[in-house]
Amino acid sequence: MQRRRLRVHEWIVDILGALVLGLISWAPLDPNFLPFGPFWWMYWPALFLAVATLVIRRWNPGLSLILASLSAIAQVVAGMPPFFINFAQLFAVGACAAYGGKKLRWVSFGAALAGALVACLYTAFALIPGDVRQDPEGARQTAIIFVVSGAVYLTALVCAWALGYVRYLIDRSREAEVAKRIAEIEGEHSHKLVDSERERGRIAREMHDVLAHSLVVIATLSDGAKYVIGKDDEDAKRTVATIGEVSRDALADVRRLLAELRHEQEAGPAATFDERDSLYERFTELGLTIERKVVGAAKPLTPGASLAAYRVVQEGLTNALRHGDVGVTVHVLERWSSAGLELEIRNRCGEEKDHALPSGGHGLNGLRERVLLEAGRFGASRAGNEFLLSAAIPVGQAQNLGDRLRGTHRVDTPWSLSSGLGDPLPGLARPSSPAQTIESGIDEGARTTGER
Repeated sequence: MQRRRLRVHEWIVDILGALVLGLISWAPLDPNFLPFGPFWWMYWPALFLAVATLVIRRWNPGLSLILASLSAIAQVVAGMPPFFINFAQLFAVGACAAYGGKKLRWVSFGAALAGALVACLYTAFALIPGDVRQDPEGARQTAIIFVVSGAVYLTALVCAWALGYVRYLIDRSREAEVAKRIAEIEGEHSHKLVDSERERGRIAREMHDVLAHSLVVIATLSDGAKYVIGKDDEDAKRTVATIGEVSRDALADVRRLLAELRHEQEAGPAATFDERDSLYERFTELGLTIERKVVGAAKPLTPGASLAAYRVVQEGLTNALRHGDVGVTVHVLERWSSAGLELEIRNRCGEEKDHALPSGGHGLNGLRERVLLEAGRFGASRAGNEFLLSAAIPVGQAQNLGDRLRGTHRVDTPWSLSSGLGDPLPGLARPSSPAQTIESGIDEGARTTGER
């Protein structure tokens, strides 16, 4: 049988209640107080079982119902009319409804109905002498007693069961509220972890973009400065000045990112796609030959999409400077449409990079995350001695990745619609949903031959 763990004060309350019932039920032991049958001594076990019922009713409701039933049977055998001892049956039925399982709850309800029927039959026929019932007036009184006692017993037992069931519903409601609150706290904690991890990823991507680009530029300028020192002092001064400018800019960006980590402040000002002209100029000064082609009229981008587009161009030009053939033109295509922006950056790989691209870098992975966060597409592929970096970024308000994954909003990415963006970029398929966009980006990252 199902047993419950009770606190100390609950045991004390139940024991004291049982003692009170035993004291007020002691008076019928005087034969002159109430009539008894020939087996009057059965009242002793009936009283003991009733007291035990009150003691264990909350600890073991099923056992208390059995003891209460045995107490009632002993009371009938003793020939004792209904008295205070019968409160044990009421408490047992209520305890089963409040603390018992589903089966015990309905068994106790049936026991309450059966107990009411037996009690009214016992009162009307066992306690009234037979010669009185044979008299017409006595028969009428017997019928009245049967009906009235049946109504009283049935009402008392059913009300006791109903009060216990109400207690059960109240407890379940409290448990549901507690479970709901726990779920809310766990959800808030999970969201904080997701937001924290997302912020760490953003800062990591920013740190990589800042350091990788700046260090490549500084290394390239340093190599060039070695050849012009003593030959062209003015050119050497300009090179050294550029190194200092790039270093200070990188230092300022790193300090900003570290401040965000240390003080948990909002993200500071970030680069935008409108600043790409200065980016092209800087790489041109470093020796790259860049051919730009713009198709369509520019459209406004969200801050996240604008930063992602800027980083795509920056990463493509940095890779071309670091790994590519500097003597060959780098082709940059900007294709604008009503749906979004497509970017393509093509460059020829250097002779020392004819083998497979080295793996283990984070630049392309970071770019892929940036673009997918803006509900776009990203691709990086190599065909022969040519490397292609491509991205498709929607215009307008992009949907946050966390909301898309949780399903709180429905998002139709421009790449799943007939938006006239032209053919998909080489090696990229048009996804039909945000989930497919993310999955395709992850699968594509696994298939990429390496990081640059």
